[in-house]
Amino acid sequence: MATTEENIFVNEVKRNGGGLRINNIQYFDSLASATSKEFVYDYKDITNPEKSSGSLVFPEPVTSYSDSYSYRNKLYNADIIYSANFDVKTDHNILPVQKTQGSDVGYKYITVKQIVKGPNNSITDNGSTVYTFRSPLDYPNQEA
Repeated sequence: MATTEENIFVNEVKRNGGGLRINNIQYFDSLASATSKEFVYDYKDITNPEKSSGSLVFPEPVTSYSDSYSYRNKLYNADIIYSANFDVKTDHNILPVQKTQGSDVGYKYITVKQIVKGPNNSITDNGSTVYTFRSPLDYPNQEA
């Protein structure tokens, strides 16, 4: 009998993540013409449009921590103890970098809507496609 086990992340918290997202791609018939067709990208969760479908692949960044050091010197029959407590602070994440398909943020759903702009700024909706991806929300990286 074979079994498998995967951790499922259920504690959803809003966090900001880096990176760029494509808003739209426009096609033109010629350099001087108006847009002939356009693809508009949306990254919302299709089960809850008030939320993004994006999630960070790594834990919340750590930019500070406390540590201590202690050393006992017994050289030449001396008994000297050195110790220090210190706080470490930095302007970058000290955790090892983890990526999802080369990016900090992974999206579960990306909706691509095709529109065509006509005369007098009329817009024709040519439909949309929803792409579903394996998400860090569903399959988080294993903790070290």
